[in-house]
Amino acid sequence: YTAGTDKNAVISNSATTTITKVTKKSTKTGIAVDGIWGSATTLKLQQVYDMKYQDGKISKPSSLVKVLQKHLGVTQDGYMGPKTIKKMQRKLGTPVDGKISPGYSNMVAAMQKKLNAGVKPF
Repeated sequence: YTAGTDKNAVISNSATTTITKVTKKSTKTGIAVDGIWGSATTLKLQQVYDMKYQDGKISKPSSLVKVLQKHLGVTQDGYMGPKTIKKMQRKLGTPVDGKISPGYSNMVAAMQKKLNAGVKPF
């Protein structure tokens, strides 16, 4: 750098380190894709399906489950049973066993990805 030249000039040599200027703060959007069906996943489903009550809770029977069942073409009883889960698994292209795996569920993770994309999973 010499006087009168570009004050943003960079002197380059083998010891130069690349520095990236952060111009925009990134923010996390959406829910965690963790394969666990918790209140955040339930709330996001309620929002995407424009439910009257958006509280992140599933009652028994559940109006959210009834809406999902309607979209899946299964009996709308409001209970998350093996038939409903199998249909969800088929629709999402995950292994079909009629159970939501404890811990990490491929079906729930696939659903969470669709929800984060703003897409109705069913």
